[in-house]
Amino acid sequence: MLKPLQQLACRLLAHPFWILAALTLGAAASGYYAARQLEVETSTEKMLDPSLPFIQQRHRVETLFPQDKNAIVLLVRSAVPEASENATRRLGTVLAAHPEAIASVYSPTVHPFFDRQGLLYLDTAELERLGSDLAQAQPFIARLYEDFRLGSLLALLVKALDYQERLPVALDPIAVQISQALEAALTGQPYLLSWQNLMFAPKQAIGHTLHFIIVSPVLDFTHVLPAEKPIAVIREAIAQVKEAYGVPVEIKMTGEPVLEHEELLSITQGTEFASILSLALVCLALWIGFRSFKLTAAALFALGLGLSYSLGFAALAVGKLNLISIAFAVLYIGMGVDYATYLILRYREYLLEQLPPPAALRQSLSTVAPTLFLCALTTALGMFGFVFTPYRGVAELGIIAGSSMFIVVFVTLTALPAWLCFLQIKPSTVWIRRQSMFLPPALALLPERRAPWIKKLSFFAVLAALGGLCAVEVDFNPVNLRDPNSESVRTFKELLATKETSPMFLTSLSEGEAQAAARKRQLESLEEVEAAVSVFDLVPSDQEDKLANIEELALLLGPQFERPLTLKPGATALAELEQFRLQISRQEGALSPKARGELLTALEHFVGRCRQLSTAQCRGLIDRLQFSVLATFPQVMEKLQLGLKAQAFGVEDLPQDLRARWIANGIYRIDVFPAKDMNALQNVREFVQKVRAVDPEVTGLPLVYIESMRVMLGAFFKAFALAIAFIAALLYLLLRRASEVFLVLLPLVLASVFTAALTSPLGQAFNYANVIALPLLFGLGVNYGVYMVHRMRQLPPDRPVLTTSTARGIFFSALTTLASFVSLALVSHAGIASIGKLLGLGLTLTLACTFFILPAFAGGLIQRNPS
Repeated sequence: MLKPLQQLACRLLAHPFWILAALTLGAAASGYYAARQLEVETSTEKMLDPSLPFIQQRHRVETLFPQDKNAIVLLVRSAVPEASENATRRLGTVLAAHPEAIASVYSPTVHPFFDRQGLLYLDTAELERLGSDLAQAQPFIARLYEDFRLGSLLALLVKALDYQERLPVALDPIAVQISQALEAALTGQPYLLSWQNLMFAPKQAIGHTLHFIIVSPVLDFTHVLPAEKPIAVIREAIAQVKEAYGVPVEIKMTGEPVLEHEELLSITQGTEFASILSLALVCLALWIGFRSFKLTAAALFALGLGLSYSLGFAALAVGKLNLISIAFAVLYIGMGVDYATYLILRYREYLLEQLPPPAALRQSLSTVAPTLFLCALTTALGMFGFVFTPYRGVAELGIIAGSSMFIVVFVTLTALPAWLCFLQIKPSTVWIRRQSMFLPPALALLPERRAPWIKKLSFFAVLAALGGLCAVEVDFNPVNLRDPNSESVRTFKELLATKETSPMFLTSLSEGEAQAAARKRQLESLEEVEAAVSVFDLVPSDQEDKLANIEELALLLGPQFERPLTLKPGATALAELEQFRLQISRQEGALSPKARGELLTALEHFVGRCRQLSTAQCRGLIDRLQFSVLATFPQVMEKLQLGLKAQAFGVEDLPQDLRARWIANGIYRIDVFPAKDMNALQNVREFVQKVRAVDPEVTGLPLVYIESMRVMLGAFFKAFALAIAFIAALLYLLLRRASEVFLVLLPLVLASVFTAALTSPLGQAFNYANVIALPLLFGLGVNYGVYMVHRMRQLPPDRPVLTTSTARGIFFSALTTLASFVSLALVSHAGIASIGKLLGLGLTLTLACTFFILPAFAGGLIQRNPS
């Protein structure tokens, strides 16, 4: 089989022009086809077998409750509760006006139903306390309704300081906030006093300073970026609503569609950067190895053709690149040039022996072609081991990588020799100076001279590495693979840190109300569970008692408070502020010295500035201050008035959009939230384990992440085992000596063990992306052992293999491949970067084991050429 390959390669040299023309046109067509057809898929779940039980459980939940599938979560936050609530309502209205991109908008914290029934969700004691406070504050509220302006509020504050009036707020906080409003008005900075904070002192941020909007986007899966249009619409809406009441509001996006969208952009930009950097580093490595621009150009030409054909094959055979296989385009730059490196170095060696270029080329093909084909075959078999795994992402990588090895050999043995036919290559003095020895003599002779010591050190190193394997960690959270600086990842991790907002919750399904109530109690009893939320939590308890208190509140406030409040410009005069300052200066005792001092200082600055301005400018400044202090008061009162219209209700009275999120076809949904920080992987494991003990069919992101990683690890163990078995079997068929097969595999096995053991000390866990490193490393590194064993067969016993051009070729081949890994390690996408780091470490260790451990063990195991 190898001899016809040699003959074919030599015959093709008779027609170099037509070979180059045909292969170049074919590569152009292949590249064009790949550019049009090849897509990128970032979802790790879609790379799994859909028949897996945990995938089916997730699909069941998504079928029953489709509104949460592919949801985008918006976080709306402001230090002023009224501003965040106002922005949330406006944002929901703006988004709902784009049905072509937004299927539905749901905000659980500003839903009209909760606006009306909100007071029923307070504890009875809290509601009674609210009634007592409002009863005492009723005169204050009535005065503001009669005369709604800043001057009226200041007069009431003076009376409160004289203990003639009771305010519904503490005096020190309102004095401090008025001081801040005065300073902000002078400097032109936005400021808003929150009456909700002053009057009701909310205990938690959710529903007050922090709101959520759950958006169901219309995804276009015919587009490379399915969520591009919805995300663009959301960003445009955010730009319109980024301020409320003139104060800034922070709005962030996260959710699976946004995470995948930003990840795809990160991967695309990262791999483009990595490809350019990899190509530059490969060029540098080739020039250092060849010392010839012409030979470097020839290798790059073969690389370009092979890459184009490989991408075209990937588009035809697979159609989509995934999170794992997308890195192969960069890896190929280093891998694909290896074969060209060996051929060119052998060609250069024959030129140094004074052979004419045609004869040197034919001799190179005759001697190198069998080895190249054997290396391609062993590497391809190692890659094809991936195909038999249940993880589609890995299987696709195996198809692309394995087939590309044969493409590399084909291009190297056809296009590269044809290109070399047109180059006038002459040996240079630099070649002659560097032809003899690749390493310093002491280092090149070390493996043979110190073989016993190297064998002993290798044994103890392996024992230490096997012990280190116990500390290997597995990171099953795919969010940790994405660009940590992207908005969606930062927001997602921010949510994870808070148990009330964690998206890493689990969902349990129950048939019927009785089963759902019983399971809810079981789940809430777990230490790892913060809350088990179901439709029953939407129905408050003790409604009769609470409604009685609410009726008393309504009677207390009376119908006169239902009329709208409007701020009137120019209603407050500078004289009222001056009078207020004078009265505060005379007051002592009611305010703390610090609050009183800050208020007096701010008033003096404000009044002094107003006196320097024209009447109109002064009025505008006072109006700005009045807006800062009183703008949110009407919103708070309107919300309170709406809450006074609450009515008793049950599960059956809930609005349909709320019921549909919790009950579907008689199936009740229970969302189980963790009690601990889900950024810690051990907390995630414990949470899933305990909840699964109650409901084995529970589902949710944490379980999907854990089970996906379990399937992936099983797939890679299988791929690794198959790679070893296939390569060992093929090597034995070709080498016919078990000892030589052992030598070829020895550096690979040792490097794999050492690489895995070093991940923990280096702080690098195995994850969805870099778990391909060891099987891939096995497929790549087998070439080095094959080259070494083949060359050692041809050498006399007294000639160390590290003094040959083969060692030089292996080194520079590894250097070019390492350049690809280094470029991947610099990508912002954490998953792709981890592939580069782990492969770079593994390749370095493989090279070290091949150069020093393999020759040390080779004595007596290889039948050398006696001549």
